[in-house]
Amino acid sequence: MRIKSYFAESVEEAMDKARLELGPEAMLMNSKPTEPEFRHLGNYEVVFALAFEDLAPEKPEAQASAGLLASAGKPDAVALEIAELRRQIETVKRSMSRQSYHAHWSSPAAAPEMRELYVRLLSAEFGDECANEVLQAVERRVNGKSEALESAIASEIQSRYQVAPGLGVTGAERRVTALVGPPGSGKTSMIVKLALKYGLMSKRPLQILSTDTCRVAASEQLRAYASIIGIAFQTVETMAGLAQALEEASGKELVLIDTPGFGPGDSDEVSELALFLARHRLIEVQLVMPATLRASALARIVERFSMFQPARLIFTNLDEAGAYGGIIEQAMRTRLPLSYFACGQQIPEDLREACKDELIRKVFEGWQEPALTAA
Repeated sequence: MRIKSYFAESVEEAMDKARLELGPEAMLMNSKPTEPEFRHLGNYEVVFALAFEDLAPEKPEAQASAGLLASAGKPDAVALEIAELRRQIETVKRSMSRQSYHAHWSSPAAAPEMRELYVRLLSAEFGDECANEVLQAVERRVNGKSEALESAIASEIQSRYQVAPGLGVTGAERRVTALVGPPGSGKTSMIVKLALKYGLMSKRPLQILSTDTCRVAASEQLRAYASIIGIAFQTVETMAGLAQALEEASGKELVLIDTPGFGPGDSDEVSELALFLARHRLIEVQLVMPATLRASALARIVERFSMFQPARLIFTNLDEAGAYGGIIEQAMRTRLPLSYFACGQQIPEDLREACKDELIRKVFEGWQEPALTAA
């Protein structure tokens, strides 16, 4: 990886220099006021990095060598390490370069500390617009007061979203919850975790219904889980069958409904199920999404599933997420509370109720420098 500093009278000018020399694939690693001994070079320094693989195309003989390494016993570990390094580089590119390289802190007269915090919010995968909104609110809140800026940012972010762990419509005697989401979001394993923790372990009469007849053996997997833990299970193939199953389960305190993983092209099936759930107001819908996706991808999922009128948001794969800004931003934008997180494969140990303090702590875990204080 090639790392280089650029100096200029403004951060934007320094970034333009880097863009001209290194190209659009360069990663912004840091921006800060120039140290006094280098002030003659410019008032601001930005540090960019560029992967070696971006500097020149890989030669055929190098590709052949890589193939031999991957197939020669012990050197296989070297190939795996190289693959992991490339994956990490791509992660940094996605989380920093695309956003912080092209985005601009919209308050040019702000203190350098605020500009640095802006870049940090972007690296936590908050979107440009969201980061600007938060920091502008913090500027108004601080307004010359002696207050730790990171503390002010944390308070501002926490004030903008809600958490509300729970299942079913508030106040209803019988709790019925349907989980919806894209393919691979983890709805089925989340159903099992919720069933164990809030049904079986809480000694509540429980019924699981599956409308997922699209994937091969999808309902059979859930049926197997239900059989092992001793929970009533039923597969339904039509909306009429779902209505009948709900009626038959009227004596159950908790009913959990698993649904297919709808993709962008499944408009007919989505519309039919969304209409059914909307007509049954005692059915609560929760939208399940992987925490590993970027804020822009999460926003598209939220828009696609808006016809289901979800009441809360569930995020899975938190143990694999590199940053948590996208999760919080969706809760801010949709004004929907966060309910549960899945943090691994163990059932039900890796189920967590959403907690503001824990989530904001994860956002700030990567901020190694001491807290900045407003002047």
